[in-house]
Amino acid sequence: MNIEENLIVRSSQNDKNKNLKKELDAAKAVIKTYERIIEELKLENSNNLKHFTHDLANPLQILSMTIESLQDNPPKDITAALERMKRSADNMTTIILQIRKLRNISSSSSSATTTVSGLKVV
Repeated sequence: MNIEENLIVRSSQNDKNKNLKKELDAAKAVIKTYERIIEELKLENSNNLKHFTHDLANPLQILSMTIESLQDNPPKDITAALERMKRSADNMTTIILQIRKLRNISSSSSSATTTVSGLKVV
């Protein structure tokens, strides 16, 4: 291969490298966009769960305390209803605890590492 042919091959390789670099930069920009969107969705999810549990926890606590008070000194003929209310309140408490666990898992998984098309994404 003479010098002229060698220069043509190198020029062609440089052009290919430049095109590949442009494609890589574009892919990195897309990944950054998706990472930002994912972080925004995680934050929104966490905030929604926080508000949901707060909005349920306070009335549930009042309901539970009222039921316990009525159970300690029950009026006639409402014992069965109070027991059903207490079971319902206990079920709501269990749901809230599960949501809080989910929120904690969700927030701790934000530092997880994944592999996409052979690339390590943190």
